[in-house]
Amino acid sequence: AVAGVGGQCWPVFLKFDGGRGVSAILGASAVLAPREIPATIAAMAGARLLRFAPLLKNPHSASIKELLRLQEKQTRLGPLSVGLCIVGFPLLVTLRHRPREVVLGTSANACIFVARRLTANLGDLRDRDDFPSVLLYRLLYDRDTPW
Repeated sequence: AVAGVGGQCWPVFLKFDGGRGVSAILGASAVLAPREIPATIAAMAGARLLRFAPLLKNPHSASIKELLRLQEKQTRLGPLSVGLCIVGFPLLVTLRHRPREVVLGTSANACIFVARRLTANLGDLRDRDDFPSVLLYRLLYDRDTPW
């Protein structure tokens, strides 16, 4: 599971420039701890759906145009919730008294996730003055700027 996530984040055939590893981590977590994965996916989806919270005030007046505008709107909740859920998954597995190997595997995957978020496209950032804040934005929101 850990090798699969690492291979998705840093594939040899793509010069070690792969994806963020979220789908690979969710797949590996579903195999390692199948009882805990539904709550994690529900938390991620719930945070994504919060962007539609303004429609709860008056749901009957929502037009298709407004729904599309809310769908395209970028929020910080999505990347933040994904990061918190993936990093918190080893804690959930630990609290549910899963075997040590499962805790170690999910912890290693969370570390790979954090490392990939921080190191994606790192070459163009070394000369920036705001390098520490960029790393913080990457860690929390998977973006170089706060928007």
